[in-house]
Amino acid sequence: MHGQPEIVSDVLRAPEYRVRARRLREHRADFAPLHVDAFLTRAHEVLRTDPAQARQCARLGLYVARNLDESAPTVACLRVLAQAGLLVGRFPEALRAVDEALDLLRPHGGARERGELRAIRVQVLTQLERWPEAREVGLRVLEDFEAVGDVRGIIRIRLALADLATNLERPREALRHFRQVEWLLPEQAPARLRATIAANRANALQACNRFQAAERWFRKARAIFQAEGFDHTTAQMDYNLAYAAVLRGRFDEALRAYDVVEQEFERLRDDMHRAHIDLDRAEVHLLLNLPDDARGFADRAAERFEELGLTRDRAQADYFGARASMLTGELDAAAKRYAAARRGFASLGMRSREISCRVWQGYVWHRMERPGKARDHLAKAEGLIDEFANPLTIANVRVLRANLAIDAGRYEAALEDVLYVLARTRRLFAPWLKVEAYRISAAAYLGLERPDAAIGALRSAVELVERDRGGVPPDEYVSAWFDARAGLYVQLVELLIERGDLDQAFHYALRAKARALVDTMTPTPPAEERDAGGIRETRIRVLRESLNAVYWDLLRAGGGLDIESADARAAAHERAESLETELAALLRTRALGRGGTPAAIPSCAEIQAGLDADTAIVELLQTPAALLAFVVTRDGVHATRTPVDEGEIAERVQRLRFHIAKHERPRVAGEELVLRATIDNLLHLRRWILDPVAPHLQASRLVIAPHGRLHAVPFHALPWHDGWVCDRYEVLYVPSAAVHARCALRAATAAGAPAVFGVPDAAAPRIEAEARAVAARLGSERLFLGDEATIANLRVALQDAPIVHVATHGMFRRSAPGLSALQLADGWLSRHDLDELEVRGGLVVLSTCESGVAGATAGGEIVGLARGLLRAGAPALLCSQWRVRDDVTALFMDAFYRALAAGRDAADAHRAAMAAVRARHPHPYYWAPFFLMGAPTRNATSRTATPEGTER
Repeated sequence: MHGQPEIVSDVLRAPEYRVRARRLREHRADFAPLHVDAFLTRAHEVLRTDPAQARQCARLGLYVARNLDESAPTVACLRVLAQAGLLVGRFPEALRAVDEALDLLRPHGGARERGELRAIRVQVLTQLERWPEAREVGLRVLEDFEAVGDVRGIIRIRLALADLATNLERPREALRHFRQVEWLLPEQAPARLRATIAANRANALQACNRFQAAERWFRKARAIFQAEGFDHTTAQMDYNLAYAAVLRGRFDEALRAYDVVEQEFERLRDDMHRAHIDLDRAEVHLLLNLPDDARGFADRAAERFEELGLTRDRAQADYFGARASMLTGELDAAAKRYAAARRGFASLGMRSREISCRVWQGYVWHRMERPGKARDHLAKAEGLIDEFANPLTIANVRVLRANLAIDAGRYEAALEDVLYVLARTRRLFAPWLKVEAYRISAAAYLGLERPDAAIGALRSAVELVERDRGGVPPDEYVSAWFDARAGLYVQLVELLIERGDLDQAFHYALRAKARALVDTMTPTPPAEERDAGGIRETRIRVLRESLNAVYWDLLRAGGGLDIESADARAAAHERAESLETELAALLRTRALGRGGTPAAIPSCAEIQAGLDADTAIVELLQTPAALLAFVVTRDGVHATRTPVDEGEIAERVQRLRFHIAKHERPRVAGEELVLRATIDNLLHLRRWILDPVAPHLQASRLVIAPHGRLHAVPFHALPWHDGWVCDRYEVLYVPSAAVHARCALRAATAAGAPAVFGVPDAAAPRIEAEARAVAARLGSERLFLGDEATIANLRVALQDAPIVHVATHGMFRRSAPGLSALQLADGWLSRHDLDELEVRGGLVVLSTCESGVAGATAGGEIVGLARGLLRAGAPALLCSQWRVRDDVTALFMDAFYRALAAGRDAADAHRAAMAAVRARHPHPYYWAPFFLMGAPTRNATSRTATPEGTER
C-alpha cells in the first residue's frame, strides 16, 4: 500500500499523455482503488484551471477503474471526462462518456446522480447543436427534480436550459431561467456557481443587445473565477469580454484582447476557443472592410470547426467567408458559401441565422442584377420570421426590401421600410445597419425630389460613421473603414455643390480624404516597448530577413544584372507577395493600440486662414461619373463639376504611364511620336482637371490634392499655353488640404548639418558621384556612403539634419504598398519602419526610383514611402513618380541644390531643376519624375517669375 501513490506520481511526471499511458500500463498488476481516487482528485483540482490536464487524468483513472471492474469509480471518471470534454470542446467524447456512465448507473444508481449526469448530457447535446433533443431531455430532468424538490438539481438544469435557450436565439427565455435560479440560490452558494450564472446571464443579455449590462456581468464573473484560481474559465471570460467589445464597436480593444487570450488558450491546448477567436476576427475584419484578412480567418476557423465536428460554428465561418467574397466581388463564390451556411443553420433550426443567409443571398442576386431571385430570397426570409426573431434580423430583412424597392422606383415604400428600421434600432448598437438605412433613405428622398431631406440623411450617416470610428484601430484599419463608406461623402459633396453651399461641400470633401493619415500626423504618446524576444517579433525579424534577400533578387532582375528565366522572376514575385502578406498582417497586429485618436478636420475658414495671397489649393474628388474640383484661396472657394467617367480617366492615366515607360528601355523607337502621344494624353487630362477651374488659378503656387487614379498624374507636366504648368506655377502635392495644413504647422527644429546618404552598386554606379556632389553643394561633411549608409545613421540624421538626401534604390510594392522600401546598407527600410523614425528637419529628398509612387484608396489615402515620412514628421518631401535614369537624376539634383544654394526655396529650386533637365531632354519622362509633397518653407524674396510662353 505504501508504494501505490508513487505510481500515480510517476505517471503524472511524464510530459506527454502517450508516455503517461505507457507507464500506467506497466503498473497494471499493482492497480488498486486508491489509484483511481488519486487520478480523480488531481482531475478535480485542475478541472477549471487546466481542463485538458483534467481530461488526461480522467482517462488514466478510467483505465485503472475498468481494469479493476469497479462500477462506481468508472462512473466517477466518466463524469469528469464528460465535464472536461465540455470545457475543451471534445463534445462527441463527452457524450459517449456521459451515456456510458448513465448505462452503468441504471441498475443501482441514485436518482440524484442520474439527474446530474442527464443535466451534463443536456449541456453536451446543446454544444453538439442537437437542440430539440437537448430541450426535450432538459425539460424531463427539470420535472424530475421539481417532483422530488431537489433544489440543487433544479438550479443545475435551469442553467443548462438557459444556455440552450440562448443558443436557440431565445435570450428572453434564458433570462427567465436565470431569474428562477436567483430565487432558489442559497446564500451560501459556492462562488464558482455564482460566477457561472453571471457569465451565462451576460451571454443572454448580449443576445438581447444589452451590451453594457452584459459587459458588467462578464467582468463580475471574471473577477470571481480569477480569485478562485480557475485559469481556463478566466480566459473564457476574457474571450467573452473581447467579443463584447466587438459588439460595442471597440475593435482596437477587441483585437488586442484576442491577441492576448489566444496565447492563453494555446497554453491550455484549447483548439475550440482558438477557432472562435479566428471566427470573431473574421467578423471584425469584415466590419473594418478588410475582406482578404476576414476570409483568411474564416477559412482557418472553418477548418478547425470541421475537425471538431461543430456544425453551427462551421456554418458561421462559411457565412463570414461568403461576406468576404461578396466584398471582393466574387459573387458566385459568395452565393455558394451562403447556401452552405444556410443549410448548416437550417439543419439546426437556427431561424435567425438562416434568415440572415437568405437576406445576404438576396443581396448577391441584387448585385448580379437578378431581381427575381433576390425577391424570392426576400420572401423566404420573411416567411421564417416568428415572434422570437431578433429585432436586428427583422431590420436586415427590411433593409433588403428597401433596396429592392429603390431599384423598382418605389421610393415611398423604401422610405417606409428604412424609417421603420431606424425606429426599431434606435436603442440598439447597430451603426452599420443604420448607416445603410440612412443611405437608402437619401436615395428615396432624391427619387421623391427632396434633395434637402437627402442631404440631412447623408449627414446623419456620415456622423454615425465618424462617431463610431473611435474604436477602430489606427492607420490601415481606419483607412479601410473610410474606404467602405467613401460613397456617402462623395454623394453628400455633390448635393451640397448643387445647393451652392460650397464651404460645407469643401469641408465634407476634406472629411472624405486621407483621414487615417491626418490622424497619424497628430502627435501621440510613444509606443510601448516591444518584447524583442517574443514569438511575433522573432517572426517579424525572420520575414524581414527573407524579404531582404527576395527584394535583392527582384532588384537585380529588374536592373538586368542577372539573366534569369521568366519562371524564376515569377517565382521571386510570388515568394515576395507571400512573405509580404504575412508580414503586413503581423505589423498591423503589432500596431494595435497605437495612435488611434481621431483628429479634428479643419473647417473651410481655417484652411483659408492658413493660406497666403499667392497660394491656391486645388482639391479633387472623383465620383463614378464626374470630377469635382474645389479651388480654395485666402479670399474664396470655387467649385466645379466636370462630367467624366472615372473609367475614362483611368484609361488616359494608363496610356500616359505606358508611353512614359517606353523610355525605361535601352532605346526608344520613334522618340518624337512617343513625345506627341504623351502630350496628347496629358492634354486630355488637363482639359478634364484644370481647364474647368483655370479662371480661378490666379496664384503663383498651386497645392494639388489628387484623388484616386489622379495621384499618378504629373500635374506640373501638364501642357499649359505654350509651355507647361510648372512654367507658370510652383506645384506642390498633398493627399488633402487637411494634410497640407498639418505640414504647414510643422516647424523644422533640426539644428545640425545637412546629411547625405548614398548606396551605390553595379545597377546604379553614379549614386556615389551624385551623393558627393550633393554634399559639396550643401557644404556638409555628413556624407554616408556604402556601408555607412545604415538605418541607424539615417534615424539620427532625420532627427538633427535640416535637409536629408538619400540616393539609393527604391521599390514600390503594388501587392503590398505599405512594404514599399528603400535599400540601405544593412537592409530595406519599409514604410512600416518609418513609423519608428522621427523627422525634425524641413526637407527630405528621396533620390530613388518610385519613392513617391503610392497606392491610392477610395478614402483618399496614399500608401507608400511618402506616407511614412509625412507620418514621421516631414513637412516637405521631394520624391519620384516613376523609374529615373541615373545620369538624369544626377543632373536634376545638381540643378536643384545649386538653386537652393543660391537662396531659392525648395519649390522654386524644383522648377529650376526641371528647366535644366528639359533643356537637354524634352520628354517629361526625364524632367518631370520628381515632385514636391507637403508644405515646404516659402521664401518670397527668392522666387523668380517665369513667363507663360516658355518653350517646351
